[in-house]
Amino acid sequence: SPAIGGDGTVYVGSLDHKIYAVGPDGVIKWTSETGGWVTTSPAINPEGTIMVTGNDAKLFAFNALGQAQWTFALPGEGVMTAPAVNDKGSVFFGATWQAPPEPQPEPQPEPGPGGGGGDPLPEPGGGGGEPEPEGPPPGPSHQLICVANGAQKWAFNAGGMILGQPIVDAFGNIFFGAGDGKIYALNAKGILKWEYELRIPPSTSVMFLEKGVLCVGAAGKLFLISS
Repeated sequence: SPAIGGDGTVYVGSLDHKIYAVGPDGVIKWTSETGGWVTTSPAINPEGTIMVTGNDAKLFAFNALGQAQWTFALPGEGVMTAPAVNDKGSVFFGATWQAPPEPQPEPQPEPGPGGGGGDPLPEPGGGGGEPEPEGPPPGPSHQLICVANGAQKWAFNAGGMILGQPIVDAFGNIFFGAGDGKIYALNAKGILKWEYELRIPPSTSVMFLEKGVLCVGAAGKLFLISS
């Protein structure tokens, strides 16, 4: 869904790798390029900076004139949720990303008898010098990441892919759901306050129903949770 600024400007992303700013009269004020599809909702901080995530594993910050202020990139390929902001200049978003594989050194032939560089001698026990088989590569990371001015402040490791846009309350606490069937609550420093077991992945973002009450949908039901 689009985001609406204080002056009525509507900001919306597109599959053409752009974010559009549209005035209240329906006229396009500006467009800015990103590196990929923009299918998530933008967020606007109190200073009027527009935050947007794309499918190129990057978070972009644009000012009200459409000029890029900074960019934050995940350490590897991945996907990101829509961002959320607080009144302290921080941006929060969920990310599932895979670290790039470490480069493997090329095997070096061992010298044969007499140092002539022939076939390597078999190791004692008939090992034949074959390398040990490697284990499976590490799985992807599922994190709630906090960024300020283009630099990561902290990251919290969740038990599954973060689903939907996180939300932030007036005290700086962050709430979100994940694919492990849990609702998480973090404080402003990224420390876990509590987690609630839905036992099924949420199908909506976590939202505020009223003061102190969260709501989230899952498996055709609406859950109300005390914050």
